[in-house]
Amino acid sequence: MYLHGLLGVTLFEEIHKTFQRQLLERDTTPWQAIEATLYLLRSVAENTTDDEDPHISAMISNLNNLPSHSQLAYRSMLVIGSYSDWLSSHAELLQCVLPLLLSGLSDREVAPAAAIALRDVGEVCAEHLTCLVDQLIPICQDAVCGGVLETRECVRVFETMAFVLSTLSVQAMLPFLEALFVPRAVQLKRLSETHPDSSVRALVHREMRLLSAICRTLDPKLQGSDQHPVQKIFYW
Repeated sequence: MYLHGLLGVTLFEEIHKTFQRQLLERDTTPWQAIEATLYLLRSVAENTTDDEDPHISAMISNLNNLPSHSQLAYRSMLVIGSYSDWLSSHAELLQCVLPLLLSGLSDREVAPAAAIALRDVGEVCAEHLTCLVDQLIPICQDAVCGGVLETRECVRVFETMAFVLSTLSVQAMLPFLEALFVPRAVQLKRLSETHPDSSVRALVHREMRLLSAICRTLDPKLQGSDQHPVQKIFYW
């Protein structure tokens, strides 16, 4: 960060040159060297300037060209999350990074970083993701039900969905909310009919945390006497 203050765009030029060279020599470059470059890129994510945009754009666009390695995939997710504010002003790059984040949810080693980054991007860039809600919500639901994510990661995915749904009208978000709430309600009903041992309590706790994630994160645009969409779902 201090180097960024001293060198400004020159620092990004050097990081970009190093990153380009490493990708060109990917077969002979140790993965640890590439990880170090990604770490440096993430550390200077704050307070970027317009002059640095071309270098950042080029590096973000090339994250899908990294050598296949779990540590590099993990680090790249954190890089994307750290540039969420920057991405909100460069929404054209979301089409590059969103598939990376969503695919990361299915990899147990990468999923923790993918969930963190997806939430960061979802919170800041929700308005730009509205047009993708039909594709985004089912993929996120599949990830939550896929058995790869820990509860805390599922919570972050649910928060991401709530951020994006908040950009819709109340009427438009209701079918998506129903799709999120009904499986939770069915699971809770099933669990209520079983013997309450420690494993059942853990599952109930998980389902309640997911419901809570939606309720506290969803911020619908209500008008006048509009009823909160969560209330409508509960009364159905």
